[in-house]
Amino acid sequence: MDLPIVVLVIEDEQIDFKLLERALRDQKGIDLIWEPTLAQGLSKLKAQHIDVVLLDLSLPDSSGLQTIDSIAQNASTPIVVMSNTKDEQTALSAVQHGAQDYLFKDQMDPLLLSRTLRYAVERYNLLAELHSTRQIDRRNDELQRLKTDTSFEHETSAKQDVSSGVYKNTYPQAYKKTLLTYQELLLYLMRRREYQVKPVNVSELLKQIASALGRGNGTPHDAIELHTASVKVVLAQLPQQKNELCHQEARYLLSGLLGHLCYHYKDQLGDSALLVEQELNQ
Repeated sequence: MDLPIVVLVIEDEQIDFKLLERALRDQKGIDLIWEPTLAQGLSKLKAQHIDVVLLDLSLPDSSGLQTIDSIAQNASTPIVVMSNTKDEQTALSAVQHGAQDYLFKDQMDPLLLSRTLRYAVERYNLLAELHSTRQIDRRNDELQRLKTDTSFEHETSAKQDVSSGVYKNTYPQAYKKTLLTYQELLLYLMRRREYQVKPVNVSELLKQIASALGRGNGTPHDAIELHTASVKVVLAQLPQQKNELCHQEARYLLSGLLGHLCYHYKDQLGDSALLVEQELNQ
């Protein structure tokens, strides 16, 4: 069962908010709060727990992409932008400025709204979890140190070179299966933007892929190789105008995969991993 979420709607037109209320009336577990200006919305974010912001980019006291920036700089809350303008470039720019998704007002049916809001919360929370552990650009360093730690013993006695394609070369059938799963997951993320598929647990699937890599002594290089090969396949199946959005989703997916691969080795190493963690944080 979906957990209830609190949605702050920052929209200056009350009639548009009423339409949102009506659209979501039968969608259980979604509580709407309305504020008509950016200033009032920011005040509400400071005063009350909010799970996701549904944001109009044309407000009396702010307009355009700077409205997203203002919220992102003042609150740690996922943002979904809504607009009357059907412009893919504006949608892409909104995502680049930190929005989780972009909706056109005339397409906001109840199912689309509900899925978009829940997806934004899920995705934002996963990224927050990964970043709270350490920055993405430090995960490779930790994984390499974990892999070369003297307390770690592979199933084979020889140590593996972290820059080689260990998993692909040693377990070709398992690699092929994992590659297909990762490709399907990336395609799912693209199709979910158009709400053509039922929701799946992205974090759990990434964890399974990372565990498969870990069991095969996979390295960060293997994860990146898997990712790069999958992106090429998925891009070939998409229209060119979707390429940049695909790259956005792919970067999110890779960060999650590296994070879960890191957790996999930390779980295997136990106390040794804790020592590495303490050393990295000094």
